[in-house]
Amino acid sequence: MRVRNSMTTFRFESDANQCTWRSFYEAAENCLEKDTQRGRRLTAGMAENTLHTEAQADLLAFVDEAGARGYLRKLSPDRDNEIGLMLALLVPACQSERIGKAFRPGYNRFSTAMPEGAKLHVTDAFASRDRKWTETARDVRGEFIRLVRNFHVAIVYEACRLRVKRECFEAQESLIRQAHESCSSHSRISSHPSKDTVESCLAMNLVLKLDAFCEECGFRRVDMLFDEVDEGVECWYRKSIDETREIAQSTSVRKGWDPDSKTVVRGEIRMKVVDPPFRLDTQFFGELCIAGKRHPLVLAADIVANSLLRHLEKLPFTAHLNAPESIRNWELKEQVWGATEGAIGDLI
Repeated sequence: MRVRNSMTTFRFESDANQCTWRSFYEAAENCLEKDTQRGRRLTAGMAENTLHTEAQADLLAFVDEAGARGYLRKLSPDRDNEIGLMLALLVPACQSERIGKAFRPGYNRFSTAMPEGAKLHVTDAFASRDRKWTETARDVRGEFIRLVRNFHVAIVYEACRLRVKRECFEAQESLIRQAHESCSSHSRISSHPSKDTVESCLAMNLVLKLDAFCEECGFRRVDMLFDEVDEGVECWYRKSIDETREIAQSTSVRKGWDPDSKTVVRGEIRMKVVDPPFRLDTQFFGELCIAGKRHPLVLAADIVANSLLRHLEKLPFTAHLNAPESIRNWELKEQVWGATEGAIGDLI
């Protein structure tokens, strides 16, 4: 089944499992019915780690990243074949507590078996010398994969090969240098090294897909829930995500130094897309929230993200990572929404 929405033509990989998407339409209607005009708060998680999100969010996206990371300006050709991935498990807010309870026993077994000082990540468990933790991780992984199927949890992901990000960044920097060289003004424009990262690019493209998912399935707002990120990374995520709200029209201020008048000069750069054929700005994305590592669905996102990363790493170097063909043999392909041919994350 193919659906035309505001961004592109997406392919549902769940043609053989249409109940997944039907359940999301029904969940959106149920959440809307339960959300009265009075302000309320939705609760996700268990008593030991209760997570509150604002009333507007009727869809929760539990997000985890896997694979390659780093500043785009520091990428080198020897890393071209590495893959960066960001994945979201989508849970209707009105069902989050019920679904979270089903994942809690596996989470408890995993965390109890974890050695002191270890990190709560499935990759750490499989790399550990502690055989008990490794065996527990293997059992919990299989259990969580089954639960994702049984609860028809939708999966949305964004992946990239570092060669694509490196060459795109280098092309962009080349254009900026050419613009500076051809400028007739004597003013020196202040510039700083780019802070764009593989992760921030993945987050931006993932938000665009989540926004389209809300539009297609009838949700009014989606919040992204991460495990733990440091303050600097969180701020940069927020900045990248906020840019998706102003794609059609944006204004940025640039400062420079005029050596003739010896004064600071300022200017604005205004960007506007005239008469776009479809909506460009995100409309349904809410906030980025920190769920913490003790939420069972955070661990589930970690397990599913690493499962998909291992699958993608086995593909040919030329494979389009976000295309339907790339997930055709993955164990959770029926749950994936948003796989599409010609995705921008696959093109240079």
